[in-house]
Amino acid sequence: MLVSARDPLSGYFAVRRDILVAAGREATGWKIGLEVLLRGGRGLRFLEVPIVFTDRTAGKSKLGPGVMIAYARQLASLAVVRMRS
Repeated sequence: MLVSARDPLSGYFAVRRDILVAAGREATGWKIGLEVLLRGGRGLRFLEVPIVFTDRTAGKSKLGPGVMIAYARQLASLAVVRMRS
């Protein structure tokens, strides 16, 4: 487990602005929220805001093979960050 958040990919969480700015300086990946939670350290306090997902009613998903590969690379680099901390 990289972070203790239940849903670190949704992006719906609250963190103090100064922590967000400091942790976000190195965040470069597709899921910046996940990076902020990880780079904020084990003592980072955050509040998860519950949301309810519904089926898409319009538009088209941008999730394709390229995005999946980029995300896998991001996870691998974050695993290295976690091992070093």
